[in-house]
Amino acid sequence: MSTGRTPRSWKLRKWFWSHWQTFRLSVNKPQNIGAPQPNKKTIKAIPLKEKYSEIPLDILVYDQLPPDEAKLGMRIFVSLQLFLNRLFPAMQPGLPEIDPDINVALGEALTSNYRKIFPVPVLPPNFKGEGKPELEDLAVESPYSIFLERDSDGVLHWDFRG
Repeated sequence: MSTGRTPRSWKLRKWFWSHWQTFRLSVNKPQNIGAPQPNKKTIKAIPLKEKYSEIPLDILVYDQLPPDEAKLGMRIFVSLQLFLNRLFPAMQPGLPEIDPDINVALGEALTSNYRKIFPVPVLPPNFKGEGKPELEDLAVESPYSIFLERDSDGVLHWDFRG
């Protein structure tokens, strides 16, 4: 239940996780990805509960990490983040509702260190006011339009099967 005020503990968590995420992004450099190499082992899809019985999701995951994600440095970094999240979770109950005004909500969410890496999105002028495009129009005009199919009633549906 929210009191409408943000607890001090949340401000500390928000500051910590904001800085952690921007640090993580700053050390994550683009990699040169060469031509695919033959797999030494077959990677199989298995139910998540087979690998992690304590996570109640009915989805498929891979039975092993791909070689580029199995590097020691990457695994240590992910383990550290999981440990920190158990010690000092990024979420907590009792916070105020997110403001329905998107500009206010983004102003709250995007801290100054996030803004250094991710500039605040700007709505193009032709998307403001009267005559702004509908989501369907944007989908048809986007690079993803190749995944749209129109059914017999004229309704558009996404089809990502290729």
